[in-house]
Amino acid sequence: MKHLLAVTAILIAASSALAASAPEPHHPIPSKAHMKWHKAEQKMFIHFGIKTYKPSHWHMGNGKEDPKTFNPTKLDADQWVKAAKAGGFNGIVFTVKHHSGWCNWPSKTTKFGVVSSDWKDGKGDVVREYVDACNKAGMSIGYHITIIDENYKHRNGGYEGYDKFYYKQWEELTTQYGPFDYYYVDGYELRQIPKGFNFEPVADLIKKHQPEAVIFDSGVMVKYLPERSLDWPGGHGGVRPDLGYVRKRGNKEIWYPSEPSMMFQGTWFHSAQPICDLYTMKKKYLISVGCGSTVNLNVPPNQDGLIDDHSIERLKEYGAWIDKMYASDWAQKKAKIKVDSYRGKSKDYAAKQMLDDDYETYWATDDDVKSGVIEIDLGKKRSIDGVVLQEYITLGERVNGYKVDYFIDGKWVEMFSGKRIGYKRILWGELEANMIDGNYVNEASKVRLTISNAEACPLISTFKVLGSDDDENVVLGLKKSEPKEGTITCLAQDAGLAGGGLRGFFYWHGKLEGWKKLSDKARWKVSIKDPGEYTVVIHQGDSKGGDDFDLEVAGNKLACKVIPTHGYGKFKDSELGTVRFDKSGDYILSITPTNILNKDLMLLRWVKLIRK
Repeated sequence: MKHLLAVTAILIAASSALAASAPEPHHPIPSKAHMKWHKAEQKMFIHFGIKTYKPSHWHMGNGKEDPKTFNPTKLDADQWVKAAKAGGFNGIVFTVKHHSGWCNWPSKTTKFGVVSSDWKDGKGDVVREYVDACNKAGMSIGYHITIIDENYKHRNGGYEGYDKFYYKQWEELTTQYGPFDYYYVDGYELRQIPKGFNFEPVADLIKKHQPEAVIFDSGVMVKYLPERSLDWPGGHGGVRPDLGYVRKRGNKEIWYPSEPSMMFQGTWFHSAQPICDLYTMKKKYLISVGCGSTVNLNVPPNQDGLIDDHSIERLKEYGAWIDKMYASDWAQKKAKIKVDSYRGKSKDYAAKQMLDDDYETYWATDDDVKSGVIEIDLGKKRSIDGVVLQEYITLGERVNGYKVDYFIDGKWVEMFSGKRIGYKRILWGELEANMIDGNYVNEASKVRLTISNAEACPLISTFKVLGSDDDENVVLGLKKSEPKEGTITCLAQDAGLAGGGLRGFFYWHGKLEGWKKLSDKARWKVSIKDPGEYTVVIHQGDSKGGDDFDLEVAGNKLACKVIPTHGYGKFKDSELGTVRFDKSGDYILSITPTNILNKDLMLLRWVKLIRK
């Protein structure tokens, strides 16, 4: 009998280790369409149309352009797709209609489009060529369509009757080109549209004909399609960490993540400007994908209808960097991982599930456990450039408090902390980590993730520790600030951001804004080759001024005041004082608010250190 009981106990324990019930969803949860969007991570944005033939600093056409100027004689949508694949993009979002009203398909609603151009004798269809190229390559398809239409307004003296006109255009696009994944409903200048404009018929079209499509809705579709709408992040730039995906609409919480869009080249349409440098491309990836969002990154074709050759070469470099970064994972190189507990003692939810590069497998705790500790032992001291975390959000967003510690010289040291992990969080090096005696210490033998607060049992799919034995930083390869004629420039787009509100908008000119809390901090890495005294000058904007902040670098602290520039968007140079560097080397320069009188500390474009 005792033998039988022992065998039974062993069988029960073995059964428990083999399987445990899956966690219940923590509502609200993302829809199937939302999850497809999350997993895409980045899409190439392609602005192309009549505005391509009238390039300027301003992105918006007036609807009076001559259709005969549109003639992309070498247009090759297959080349667009190849360029997107080279850059590691999982889809393309194409501007089928922009603010001017120009239609890149042969619409029956208007003559302002390809039907009136000389391209292919007015019988061409850019949308068809784009869709066919994407389908052939297995690339995700998205339409960017604006709400306003300058040509319609010009021809009709306003927007009377526009609702029927607009519906017909949506009907053509939604029913004539097969299934696709995404709409970008551009609400720029939506205030021009008369109140009471009814978007519900358009939403019904989407429901009927494109049931898998997710919609960046500019606030006009979420009422009708709450299960697959995307929110506006407030500006064309990255998203701030800890933003989360759940929003309250009325009395109900819904899954409504923010989607950013940024430019890799030109303004939005091609304007003969070169694609940005690789460092800036990396930074844009980290402040969007690295903060849990999926981003649209704009690379427009030229007047021939082709992506520039030098842009394709840069995209190849960018794609190679992404591949190398994720492959440089110490956690998968004979490291040991352990956790303080896992769900039902089942191997299905054990620690190793975080190391298998499969998003659909994850570590989980029992239902009543809403915290956890995960430790990765690297075997010896390693150079660490960053950490990648992924939460299994298919069952809802849960983590609401965490920190990452490094084991340095025999003790645990907190390096990163935050609230939300989300679909993906990349914590990277000098400009996001906590400082130790003014420096980022990037060598440790162990890394530990502590989840201190979760709204339900935490589910972690990925835990990567990025680094290599090479001199190169695999996450960013931070630019050295090379002194030029005694001046070092720290640009807004190069800043590392900490806090809850501060973020960068890198539109035509990079700037930092949203500096609303005393905990919001911007940091730059500067390399000093010529020690001595430097004058500090910033290029800032603020209508009223009077707010206070500290600038710190190399043991120097300047107590500074924001000067008034008498108008939003107006900038002035402001000399802050003098700092001294006693020796050459790398330093961290930081700006931290100490007193915010107005809604925002200031807008900031750059900081300069000028050798005296």
